[in-house]
Amino acid sequence: MKRSDYQAFFKLIASQHTDIAHQQDGRFAFDMYDDPDELLPTQPFMLTWQTGFVLILEHYELKLTGNRSGGFKAFYPGAFMVLGLPTASRTVASIIDEAETVSREIWAKIAQDQKSLGGYLTIGGKLIVLDEAAGIQCNPVFGFEDGALGVRAEFIFTEQSSSCQEHNPGKWLI
Repeated sequence: MKRSDYQAFFKLIASQHTDIAHQQDGRFAFDMYDDPDELLPTQPFMLTWQTGFVLILEHYELKLTGNRSGGFKAFYPGAFMVLGLPTASRTVASIIDEAETVSREIWAKIAQDQKSLGGYLTIGGKLIVLDEAAGIQCNPVFGFEDGALGVRAEFIFTEQSSSCQEHNPGKWLI
């Protein structure tokens, strides 16, 4: 799975959920979490956070596990955050509760899509499975410089046809 395809997959989700609505009516509600300094509030983010939520996607990790036939299986642990800003009418507790609900709705949509597509998701032409056995963990997150808070959801995708690149003798000098 390519990182650009992973990002596009979640960007589409952010644009389709009504509480996030990325790029609807000028809202900017999706970003990659590359560096904490990049989460400084910009005007489009501030307008969105006052009334809804933003989805911040973290880069996935690549975990390879070997099998008896000498091949590998690829696992992609990843995470996203659903964040909002407290206001006079939005308390810390209500934002965390609502962010958790949005996170559950995202997972319900992914599970439904996976079920309707024969048990797989297609991300960048690869057959990907949300590893439900590994579970999805949501934890409250706080402490962003701009006051944003919400939940962080951790998950694992598995590449269904994990035939990792085979040994290529031409890539070695020995």
